[in-house]
Amino acid sequence: MGAKLDFERAFSQLTYQLLYPGVLGSMIFNLVDPLRGFSPAWLCSIIICMCFVLDYLYLTLHLLPSGKAPNVAQAASDLVISLLFCCSYFAIARTSAEFVSEEMILASAKLSLGFLLSAQSVIFMYDVVFKKSKRFIDFFHLMGSFSGLVFLLAFGDRFGVYRVVVLSASFVLVVYSIRLATLKVQESRKMRA
Repeated sequence: MGAKLDFERAFSQLTYQLLYPGVLGSMIFNLVDPLRGFSPAWLCSIIICMCFVLDYLYLTLHLLPSGKAPNVAQAASDLVISLLFCCSYFAIARTSAEFVSEEMILASAKLSLGFLLSAQSVIFMYDVVFKKSKRFIDFFHLMGSFSGLVFLLAFGDRFGVYRVVVLSASFVLVVYSIRLATLKVQESRKMRA
């Protein structure tokens, strides 16, 4: 019994005290690189980073204020979510190099949105399985990354790869912001009642 509890605590610490802050630190360090100038890829990267920050805030402020998951499955899903955000971020961030072909930019944008969609899908499953969520807004974030990925797969780069990534990731960011705001309002109402 004691070994099981230690494993759960260790896994929670790995996920919430090491991996999440490590991924965020890597993103921030990459964004503030003084040798990297402004580019459309930088804008896409900063929006994906902001999505990750909001996911981290949602996780730490609402779902796990104690910093420990109630079980290993929740910590494992959060570990997967953080890795998917990391892959999404660095897939698009790598296109900010000077000599990147158009094919590489398109492939990287598809990968980035694919990883972002995968992260949103895991979050969706997390909300349904662990939170038993039925709020419409909790399922809406899938649409941003899904529609962007479908758009890139269908039309390629005819409408501007970075524009599609910025719009898709911004949609996810806005939905995350609304989710946090509505949860805060609900918590305030519960406290007053």
